[in-house]
Amino acid sequence: MTFGSDSIVSLQRFLNGKLQPSPNLALDGVMGPQTREALQRYEEVRARVGTDGALIDAHLHRDHVWSGAPDGWDEAPGSQETLEAGGPHVWMAIAEGEIGVSEATGRGSHAAQIEAYRQAAGRGDGAEWSSAFVNWVLRKAGHIGTGSAEARSWIGWGMACEPRYGAVTVLRTAPGSGAGFHVGFLTSVQSSKVRLLGGSQNDKVKFANFPSARYEPIAYRWPPQ
Repeated sequence: MTFGSDSIVSLQRFLNGKLQPSPNLALDGVMGPQTREALQRYEEVRARVGTDGALIDAHLHRDHVWSGAPDGWDEAPGSQETLEAGGPHVWMAIAEGEIGVSEATGRGSHAAQIEAYRQAAGRGDGAEWSSAFVNWVLRKAGHIGTGSAEARSWIGWGMACEPRYGAVTVLRTAPGSGAGFHVGFLTSVQSSKVRLLGGSQNDKVKFANFPSARYEPIAYRWPPQ
């Protein structure tokens, strides 16, 4: 399944704002050679330095481009097949473009954007919106999600996979930590924690660490072929 022109425009806008110097991509919704080259440039930096936004920005501003796969992951990013399929380096770029969207009220409120996430999950209410965010991002990347606001709805979605960058990851809170589920996109795994990019993480779209003492990963899922 290919991703739509609106998601490519979002990706082009993200790359124009993130890369220094800006590639000045035309916002034409076409995944052409210049857009591919800009996305590859961004992915090369992120693959080497990790998911820390400030560190990525520092390397981009130095125009310091690295090569190679992310530490601990087997796959090199940015293949043509992945880009054509609306793969992880598209949906993760879309998700990163939403970082900072917050439930905070007042001036600069992002209520309308969070409402858009919730509508992607088939409803416009509910306090916990991690599943809504994953649904919205994957839809933008051209995939069909669960259409549910329930984080647990992703347990049987798509295909089971090993922990890998970009995997839709379902967490369950450990006994004694309060019942509940959470879902986001996997960025790293360690013995003591997993790190997700997701929504409704301290009421924001952000990277967050989930310690294994409190959270158990119960599913790693990948879009159906």
